[in-house]
Amino acid sequence: MDMIIDTGSDLSWLQCSPCTDCYHEPDPVFSPSRSSSYKQFTCSSTMCQSLGNRGCQRNGCTYELSYDDGSVSSGNLASETFSDGSSSVSNIVFGCGHDNEGDFSGADGLIGLGIGALSFARQIASPLRSSDIEFSYCLPVDSSNGGKSSSSLIFGNSAIPSEGQFTTYLINPSVGPFYYLQLTGISIAGSLLSIPVSTFEIRRDGSGGVILDTGTTVTRLPMSAYVVMRNVFRALTRNLPSASPVSIFDTCYDLSGLQSASIPSVQLHFQDEMDLNLPVTNYMLSVDDDNSIYCLAFAGTAFSEVSIIGNIQQQGYRIAIDGENIRIAFIPGQC
Repeated sequence: MDMIIDTGSDLSWLQCSPCTDCYHEPDPVFSPSRSSSYKQFTCSSTMCQSLGNRGCQRNGCTYELSYDDGSVSSGNLASETFSDGSSSVSNIVFGCGHDNEGDFSGADGLIGLGIGALSFARQIASPLRSSDIEFSYCLPVDSSNGGKSSSSLIFGNSAIPSEGQFTTYLINPSVGPFYYLQLTGISIAGSLLSIPVSTFEIRRDGSGGVILDTGTTVTRLPMSAYVVMRNVFRALTRNLPSASPVSIFDTCYDLSGLQSASIPSVQLHFQDEMDLNLPVTNYMLSVDDDNSIYCLAFAGTAFSEVSIIGNIQQQGYRIAIDGENIRIAFIPGQC
């Protein structure tokens, strides 16, 4: 099964037959009726009662998940044995999705790696003799090999590096299963932008803050912060030929006639003196087949004060989640 990894949600799920409404996937859809280890939870079970968006159908517990892009998955809450080919873990709680709609890139399902009780990372912590969530991943930069490259997702003690840059993460019980980072500032070309630190803090009512999310493509900032960043970036690139906005990107350039271009550096500053010097490929995104038009891969959001560190900015870093010490490491190049 090819699964999307998502640090912004908990419950893992697979497309399951019979399908009420399933999107196309290249692999055979999982058939629970052919599995001797598959078990659906009853409506009165403790596991079902602990689920937020639950339902009941013929005494079987059902779930429903929705994502910010409008994608949904719903079906039966069950347990099953999960294997990576060399080892297996039994009684993993997951969703057997009979109705799945949205853009999941043809994957068979989704692995939830959030911070909550039903997170796959938390469920396998005990079998791996970990005291808390411990895993690391690296989202590899697209290669010339058909745009595909590979890396590893590691669970257990070996996932946490003995050295590297770490920053403490926060838990926001008001919102959900997210890892909140304490972003303290952004620099462009070595100069710290005039953005109040409070812009990125979690407020008393639970709003705001900065989430680490593999399920979001582009880093989102509150509009007030994004406008400051965009304007400084534009001022430092006024010598580059501009291009029309593309989708959510409003700062684009036509680099087709240039052999080289001077692009200002972008640096993200986090608590505990952790600084990320982003490679230019992590914030200048090619948006056409000819690799001529490039856009600043950040966006503003007018309807939310939450900032999101998206997967483009995470590419090329080994990111390690150390739940025991409540910290996250970013290590460049260990993919």
